[in-house]
Amino acid sequence: MQVTGDRTLGWPSFRTLSFATYVCSFGALWGFATFGYTFRMADGTENGGLLYVWIAFALVGSCLMFFKNRMVADRGLRTRISAADLGVILACLAMIALLPAGIGMVKGLALLAVFGIYYVWYAKLLDARHVA
Repeated sequence: MQVTGDRTLGWPSFRTLSFATYVCSFGALWGFATFGYTFRMADGTENGGLLYVWIAFALVGSCLMFFKNRMVADRGLRTRISAADLGVILACLAMIALLPAGIGMVKGLALLAVFGIYYVWYAKLLDARHVA
């Protein structure tokens, strides 16, 4: 697999960009599933400010995912990776919607298991294509 981009300009490696992408996008999903979008203030009121944190992380992760996938020169492989990225994100969103809300950390661990399996597949794909 060829990865486009000029390494002399100081661009990060493809693996580094992939890792940052998945930390942001799946970190946002994990945080939302585990902690929700509200938190209780010291005076007992609830604040919905965490929703903006998860949206910001998801937006950064989505943009990085777009740039990461555009760096792949092989069009067929790029389509395969993009479809897998979309599939695992949709699976995580479905799990967030279908699992009960009261099991925050268990829901987060279930998402982490799905993401872990996906990331192992992705790392093996990069190793098979000799991408650094």
